[in-house]
Amino acid sequence: HSFFKKEINIIKKKYKKLIFISSSFFTDSVMDERIYKIYLEKTQKDKKSLENFSKELKHHKENYLKLIKLSIEIAKKFPTHDVVFRPHPRQDINKVKLRFGEIPKNLHVVFEFTSTPWIVASKFYVHCNCTTVHEAYFLKKNIYCFRPNLKIFAKKQLTEYGSFFQSNKLLISDLSKKIFDQKFIKKNLINQKIIKFSETEETSQKIAKKIIHHFKKVKSEIKIIKNYKNEKNLKFYKNFILSNLKEIIYLSFRSLYIFLFKYSFINVKHIFTKDYKINKIKSLQKKDILNFYKKLNKKKIKIKFKKINENIFEIKNA
Repeated sequence: HSFFKKEINIIKKKYKKLIFISSSFFTDSVMDERIYKIYLEKTQKDKKSLENFSKELKHHKENYLKLIKLSIEIAKKFPTHDVVFRPHPRQDINKVKLRFGEIPKNLHVVFEFTSTPWIVASKFYVHCNCTTVHEAYFLKKNIYCFRPNLKIFAKKQLTEYGSFFQSNKLLISDLSKKIFDQKFIKKNLINQKIIKFSETEETSQKIAKKIIHHFKKVKSEIKIIKNYKNEKNLKFYKNFILSNLKEIIYLSFRSLYIFLFKYSFINVKHIFTKDYKINKIKSLQKKDILNFYKKLNKKKIKIKFKKINENIFEIKNA
């Protein structure tokens, strides 16, 4: 856990007996949901696909609202525990807070750091359909999956990690046993039937091979963008001006932006807006990369990198 030592210490100092609840929903997105709806209408091949996706969002929203209700109930039931609900990076924390309304003092809606230090610092981990459950599983945490509506596309996927409940009352009852009587807490072991480890190849190598195989035939656009900048031609400046104009219209004239997007004056490929990007990652600086590799110094990794533009760095083995 040394990699996240600073973040973990901050969390442990502020929150005691932490119950961590991880959100994984599209509802209350930082992106204007009207834009996403137009995007779906333009990209889905047939009406049935669009209808199915709309139903999926509806089922997810039901689970989201019920997870919020569960979070409040857990906080009220266990006042000596701090309960942290972390929105997904795609969610707008202000919209999420409005969903909660008035909450107990020990319930906190927080979007800081990545999920990992929160999971490390927690006593219990609760989710509905969040892939961070894999981290919680590897860290041998007490896991609760709460999924009242199983009509979502994933159905029962990710429910095999820890305890699975569709009833908030049954989940709280089980959680209560583990909080008030340690004998109910079982030693969590990695089930080889769920996650398989290779004895001959590191997981990172397997992932790298899959990424290389998937992208080896994809034409890179980074080189094209770089050339635009180097050549300082009209096309680069045109794109730069249009990008900034698009952002101004989005922030100041939302209805006009939606109109332009709907009638294809804005390319459907440009669905992701700046506020969405900033919510994911605000910035990337040279010092961030250096700090990252300093933390991995035990591996004695030697790298070299160069800045391509404000958001992209090329990293290679030295």
